[in-house]
Amino acid sequence: MHGLTQEDSSLIGFVVACYFCDAIDSEELNKWAEHMIATREGYPDYMLDLLYFDEARFHIFRVIGFTPSEETSEKEDQAICGIAYLRGRPQADGPAIDVAFNALRESPAIKERFLSTFPFLEVPLER
Repeated sequence: MHGLTQEDSSLIGFVVACYFCDAIDSEELNKWAEHMIATREGYPDYMLDLLYFDEARFHIFRVIGFTPSEETSEKEDQAICGIAYLRGRPQADGPAIDVAFNALRESPAIKERFLSTFPFLEVPLER
């Protein structure tokens, strides 16, 4: 259950960051949970709840049962917002589009991590 527990929440923390930056939506979160259940031998019980999660975003912490530790820097959060912009999802409270795209260019590992975490999603290469 690497990255999915309160002791090691690196993966679920990244997924939640993507969800709050709108790089993924609720349907894609559900699909991620389905992907994880299908491809992993073990997973926490909350993954079953994420299969059908469609509530206000902040309720995800109630479903998970803990608040994942923050694993991303401010620049990495901006890069995640850059992915959201690439996917055609404007940011109401996020960084300006140019700031987000610059952060994404300066943090190529974020896009690689996004693509490996959500292999069923497509992300345009550039704007």
